[in-house]
Amino acid sequence: EIEGGGMAFEGLTTGMRKVVLGDVPPSAHLYFVNHYLDFGERVEDGFVDPGRLAGASRLPSVAELAHRPFGPGEREVLLVNVRIDSRLRARIEHTKHEARVITDSRDRIKALAGYASDELGGVSALIGADADTHLAALMSEAQSAIVPLGELDYGVCRHRALLFKVLCDAAGVECRL
Repeated sequence: EIEGGGMAFEGLTTGMRKVVLGDVPPSAHLYFVNHYLDFGERVEDGFVDPGRLAGASRLPSVAELAHRPFGPGEREVLLVNVRIDSRLRARIEHTKHEARVITDSRDRIKALAGYASDELGGVSALIGADADTHLAALMSEAQSAIVPLGELDYGVCRHRALLFKVLCDAAGVECRL
């Protein structure tokens, strides 16, 4: 057992990386601590990405993340939860269907990357500003910093990378995040 946040959690070891489990899946802890997910490490349902939190030694609980400040200039917490996120589920189903018909692995990866980019605003010189405005509106509407990945219509590199990884996992394409 490992002590964390006043509570004892069971630990999970993946290779040389020690992970503390709480109310989010192991993949979220791995990503928070190491800033990447390797090949074979899937984004699990319930995954949260609050970004890099200065001085934080552990991933806060979902309850703690839900109480973070939100709005313009604040960093959103991305949530991957296919059970409650119908738009993400639809994107995954679309990907599974499309990926089946593409036999060349390089073409499949290009198609997945293009789809992830298109779904989050495509190519635009204003994508950063569009994403900031969109995220601020989503957080304001929800009155929370937690934003389901499927709700995004615009996104920058971290949003696109996470969507790409989720889509690759669903299509059975090995991918790092």
